[in-house]
Amino acid sequence: MTLPTDIHTEWSFVLNRWVTDPDIGELTLDRMSGLAARFVRYATAQGVETFTSLPVEVCEGFVNAVTMHGTPPSSQTRHFRRTTIRVVLRTLRHAGVNAVDPTVDLVLPARGGVKVRALTDLEVELCRAVSRSARANDSKRPAAWALGEATGTTGDIPLITSDHVVDDGDVLSVTFPDSRTAAQRTVTTTPWGAVVLRQRLSEICDGEPLCYQGDRHTSSGAAYAAASKLVGTVLVSADLTSDRSVRPMSVRLWRLQHEYETSGSLEHVAAVGGVRSFDALAQQLGVSK
Repeated sequence: MTLPTDIHTEWSFVLNRWVTDPDIGELTLDRMSGLAARFVRYATAQGVETFTSLPVEVCEGFVNAVTMHGTPPSSQTRHFRRTTIRVVLRTLRHAGVNAVDPTVDLVLPARGGVKVRALTDLEVELCRAVSRSARANDSKRPAAWALGEATGTTGDIPLITSDHVVDDGDVLSVTFPDSRTAAQRTVTTTPWGAVVLRQRLSEICDGEPLCYQGDRHTSSGAAYAAASKLVGTVLVSADLTSDRSVRPMSVRLWRLQHEYETSGSLEHVAAVGGVRSFDALAQQLGVSK
């Protein structure tokens, strides 16, 4: 394969990779490709000829540029601009292009407070993509993310073995046993989650845990920490952890938020998530009981 050598052919190469990547959804592709194209035009105007020699000053100028309305960009906008640049460079590096990331030197303000929030749909799509690209031969990480999308907590995830997963051909569901963080429940996975969990199931033995391979008990603190690390590493790779309100629990809250928007019922959401406290659930979702 001939690698691209200038910023325009590099961008065309990246865009083609994104279009053919099944883990990058339509929403993510639309927003990131539009923003990345703007960055290419901006960088070209600043004299940049290739992503392999991208100055940090150019990245900083683009990240902090005023909006089309002439107003300063919000913290969330700055973070998304930086994330887009990073995903472009990561795509090139995975293809063998020596595209060093100068944005690691950019310090941006946090996007939120300390209250844990749900991820957005765009952030979930980005996390799906990086969960599989970070280590192509490691199916534990995307499997852990898929369990998170199915409301799994970091206390639940180490407990799940192949025996807890039922595949009827059309949908795949997971029965989460009662744990210290949530009550027992059976939850249908997302379509993306079903794909990666089927792959993971094909690689392990009957009764084997999907995401934990340590020598401690699956309910131990070590297993809990391992699950937290799997999900947390995805958030780091997606450049989301500078926002202090994003934690491993944020993917679970994303699913619970969707369930509430669909049903309008806290009782339904509590059943899906194995939530033991309606007060805590209402607070997490920002709704009145």
